[in-house]
Amino acid sequence: LLNALDPSRSAPGACNAGFARADSLLVVVLITDEDDAPDTSCDPTSGPCNKGSGGTSSDWYAELVGYRGGVADNVVVLTLANDGSCAGSIGARVKGFTLKFKHGVVGDVCTLDYGKFFADALPEIGSACAQFQSPK
Repeated sequence: LLNALDPSRSAPGACNAGFARADSLLVVVLITDEDDAPDTSCDPTSGPCNKGSGGTSSDWYAELVGYRGGVADNVVVLTLANDGSCAGSIGARVKGFTLKFKHGVVGDVCTLDYGKFFADALPEIGSACAQFQSPK
């Protein structure tokens, strides 16, 4: 997520040129049945590594907000994560990141139909859009 939105990657001529415009509302959708493991949780001598992201949810929040001109309210994060009702690890780090945003919405990835989650999220997106602030 952060690599894709890094301004150096969306600059003209870069690999994601034009992907993320500073003058637009950003809506992020995360869907996962596993939590993001800290990058220090892997011991390569005990088998294959499944490294996660470096940093903490606060670090991710600060970096993403920085990429959006310092205006956190210009970001909506919709996350479907494991709340413990299905196999896999509970999505505590991903949920922690999502709930740092005023427009952060968390749902259960284990539900059979995501339609209600996305329908319920539409007013949050509309509210963020109506309150959009031009970055400095």
